[in-house]
Amino acid sequence: MLDIAQKENKADNIEYLRLAMEDIHTLDRKFDIIISSLVFNYLEDYPKMMIKIFNLLKSNGVLIFSVPCPITTGTILTTSLKKYHTIIDGKWYGLVSDYNHEGKRIKRWNNSDVVMYHAKYSTIINSIIEAGLILDKLYEPNIEPKVVEKVVEKVVEKPVQKKENKLNSYDYDRFINLLITLGLIVGIIICATMIVNLAMERGIIG
Repeated sequence: MLDIAQKENKADNIEYLRLAMEDIHTLDRKFDIIISSLVFNYLEDYPKMMIKIFNLLKSNGVLIFSVPCPITTGTILTTSLKKYHTIIDGKWYGLVSDYNHEGKRIKRWNNSDVVMYHAKYSTIINSIIEAGLILDKLYEPNIEPKVVEKVVEKVVEKPVQKKENKLNSYDYDRFINLLITLGLIVGIIICATMIVNLAMERGIIG
């Protein structure tokens, strides 16, 4: 990935580093802006990371980040609960469990088991505040129904009409992956907009 970045987005004022995010405190510098997209859900210690980020920011620095919705990261599959959803009258409903039990989760991602960590909304927000950061805005992606319909059409070959046509877990995983991708795109757009607005406010760009 670093080779691709160097090839496709090389510039004299860009430096690429291979570094575990838990080790960012080893960077001997301060930053105006720190951006993270769908990464913090791999952190075992959320509060400690927020403190490290606070120490890396300049006095008027900004942190912009996106994370998966905590409501969706808590559910633990069991022998009885083998998927994260159910379908009633052709509509998908998420199955939520273990929200209050934070910690390690094993999730299927691109046909592989991946270790992630579930944190509640309160943990995320309190970690930001207790680290000394000021929470300015909170955005939640709002995907239009017509976009969801297009995604479903790509994932599901046949429309869901009868019980025997219910989507299997693999179809659901593909659907969720596509939704996450859409959410990531929305997050990147929001981050870019905020960066431009911030730069304009500080007179960096006209």
